[in-house]
Amino acid sequence: MKRALRIGPLIFRDPVLLCGALYVLLWFDASGFLRLGLLAAVLHELGHILVYCIQQRHLPVIEVTMTGFCMHTAGERLSPRQRLVLAAAGPAVNFLLAGVWVLRL
Repeated sequence: MKRALRIGPLIFRDPVLLCGALYVLLWFDASGFLRLGLLAAVLHELGHILVYCIQQRHLPVIEVTMTGFCMHTAGERLSPRQRLVLAAAGPAVNFLLAGVWVLRL
């Protein structure tokens, strides 16, 4: 049986295992590469969430697991255009981050 912790619209599946795994991985991340990867992944997901909030005017229920984030949008009516914009928001944030990184170098 999986345990979950709910804080507002956030649901954390197996929070002790999730925090423990992140702690161990970050402890051994001497180069900082994992930290940058986690930051990029979180910003990618925040791109999707921001576009969803703009389109629907409320926060979705977000499930955080060991494998990533999942937005629960069951029952929401999204047009094909809205779905396309929602799907493209994460990669758009990645391209924006890549552009900032290139300018920084």
